[in-house]
Amino acid sequence: NTPGLFTYPFTSVALYNNPAFLAVPNPRHMDQNIATPYYEQAHLGFQWEFAKGYVFEPEYVTTIGHKLLGLSDINTFNGRRSFGNPPCVVGDPTSDAACRPNPLVGSDNFRSNGYGSNYHALQMSVRKAYSSGLSFEGNYTYSKALDDVSDLFLNGAAARPTDNMNHKADYGPADFNTPHRVVARVSYELPFMKGNRWLGGW
Repeated sequence: NTPGLFTYPFTSVALYNNPAFLAVPNPRHMDQNIATPYYEQAHLGFQWEFAKGYVFEPEYVTTIGHKLLGLSDINTFNGRRSFGNPPCVVGDPTSDAACRPNPLVGSDNFRSNGYGSNYHALQMSVRKAYSSGLSFEGNYTYSKALDDVSDLFLNGAAARPTDNMNHKADYGPADFNTPHRVVARVSYELPFMKGNRWLGGW
């Protein structure tokens, strides 16, 4: 086991002198002042019986997420560019290291509370109370979910912000944003054979 020596399986081709394969450590750590994420919720609505047994219920619902966890690369600086902008060369760790504040390591996987989210929705429902064997409920939701990061380990393709120095650059629709959602339910008791022990009650 020679330090710094890497070979392909089933071959003896050493890549020791190829700078494109010189690995550098990628440390991981978290903010020493990391806090538990929390959220605030608000709800406002009313009910209106517009006909006997029929209820219309509009509601406004919001959820605000604070101090959400996310990852970022802090071994960088504002304005750093590594794709096609000399002296950084893609695939050359020796060149790329010169573009980092700490050239002894690659990306620094830093976990912190630097993210937030918000959800706003208008929820409307119409319900018919059970009568004459029939009941139904229809629900429609118009909503928007916005955040800086939707998942701690899946923030875009690189699992990090687009701009590590400005998380707000990724602020936009969440991965799970669903602007329109319709749910309906109908329950109807068949009017025939109600008294039949085996076939009734459907």
